[in-house]
Order: sequence, then structure tokens, then C-alpha cells
Amino acid sequence: MTRAIFFDLDGTLTDPNPGITGCIQFALGRLGHAGPSQAELEWCIGPLHVFVTRILDHFDLSRNLLGVFGSELDGTRSDKGELLGFALAETRVEAADSTMIGDRGHDAIGAMGNGMAFFGALYGYGSEQEFRDAGVMRWARRPSDLVPSLFADDV
Repeated sequence: MTRAIFFDLDGTLTDPNPGITGCIQFALGRLGHAGPSQAELEWCIGPLHVFVTRILDHFDLSRNLLGVFGSELDGTRSDKGELLGFALAETRVEAADSTMIGDRGHDAIGAMGNGMAFFGALYGYGSEQEFRDAGVMRWARRPSDLVPSLFADDV
């Protein structure tokens, strides 16, 4: 039974693409360079811990969370498996009692590597094929699909 849910931020709880990629395009334009497309800049998306709380506060999501975890500026915990292991230890939550919700294959690999259940968010940046390649067969196409699916008997 799921007692704790861990969420990925970018693509799962928020869509940072327009803001992050738009800022990069603007800065490059001001420097006189033609900027890449938003799609070509998606690799830049992924918050560091120092920004996560500000993002969550901006969208009024912090009040719904018991803890916030992310990678650090020096690259510490940039691996999703390492980050989830840290979060489990800090919260003292058993992996078997938790589910990770994320939108990419590396979210799934990190969760399953820690013994957590995983549920894919297809409304984010990943795809069914990416989840299948990671060994995941449970996903939601819309955020509203998560609740009934997460608490089904087979999760």
C-alpha cells in the first residue's frame, strides 16, 4: 500500500519549458546569436534544489508537501536514484510503502532501483516507449488519472 508519494517536479508537477527555454532564447538574442528552438533546449530543464522551493511556492504547492528534495549546485544527488535514496532516508519512509511519480525513464529507473513503485506521467516530457524501455507499464495521460490509478489494488 502506498503511504508516501514522491513527485518529480519538471514535467510532472510543473511545465518549465516556456520559462526556461524562453529566457535562454532571449539572452542569446540579446547577445546577437540566433537561439535554438525550445525543443532543442529541453536538455536545460531540471531544477536544482536551490530553486525547487521557489518554484513550488510560486505555484502554491509547498503547503501540500512534507519535504522537498533536489540536486545541488555542485551536482550532488543529480542522479535520480541517489536523490530518491536520500529522500527515503531523510523521511524515514520505507521504499516498499512509497510510489514515485515522474515523467521520464530515469525517474522510473531511480525509483525501481530503490525498491519504490513507479507511476509514469505521460503528460510530461517522456513517452510510452521510454517508460516501456525502463520496464514501466503504469502511466497516466492526464493528472486527473493519477489518483484512481495510484490507489488501485494492484499498485
